[in-house]
Amino acid sequence: MDFPLENPILAGQQSITHTATDAKPRNVSRHGNPHEMNQLIPKHKFDIETAEKLNEYSIEELRPIIPALLEWLQDCNWPVSYPVRLFLEKHVAEIQNEIVDVFKTNDNLWKYWILLNLGKGINDERLIAEIKRLASNPTELEKAEELDEISKELIVDKGW
Repeated sequence: MDFPLENPILAGQQSITHTATDAKPRNVSRHGNPHEMNQLIPKHKFDIETAEKLNEYSIEELRPIIPALLEWLQDCNWPVSYPVRLFLEKHVAEIQNEIVDVFKTNDNLWKYWILLNLGKGINDERLIAEIKRLASNPTELEKAEELDEISKELIVDKGW
């Protein structure tokens, strides 16, 4: 296999960090109020009730808050991460660009949780190239978070 030696996602770019305020409404929900979508972002790590409401909406309706929802996967030990993950894993194919944005950050633990919980649905060539790089040429910090190991598992599981 031919693996890239540098992060193809970061090539020529600065690292970015997402915060809940980064979500910009791009459309209006069926309920007519983009602000209502922000009410679907869990407010704390025990806000399971809010997270479970995600299932009442389509991925397109929730698109403006996907980056904020992905933030709840920064630590999958948080109780709220489970219902958020269950919702997002059904829509991995539709949120590849937002996942790419996670890989532009320096948060290796967040990347680990994304790969562990959503990795099987990844099919974006940019992410596949990054997963191959992580498996073959990880940094010491990436190794410390076991990104190389989870990447190798994904490569085998997906047959890349």
